[in-house]
Amino acid sequence: MPSVVFTDLQAAKVGLTEDQARRHGCQVKAVTLALNRLPRALAARDTRGRIKRVAEARTGLLLAAMGSGKDLALLSRCAG
Repeated sequence: MPSVVFTDLQAAKVGLTEDQARRHGCQVKAVTLALNRLPRALAARDTRGRIKRVAEARTGLLLAAMGSGKDLALLSRCAG
């Protein structure tokens, strides 16, 4: 179930955490990316925050996305 906390910075999460995925028997690969590496954040001139992607290691299937940043509530709609 997607969830969003409307704060400044916004926080959003959709999918399983790394620990939950591992408990379900998945081999996971997690990548964390600072928003100063994303063109959208650079264009908005607000690079505070980060996002994390959790995927199944063998197939790359997206299991979760989470993070904090400006307008990051969109993450729950895009990744969910």
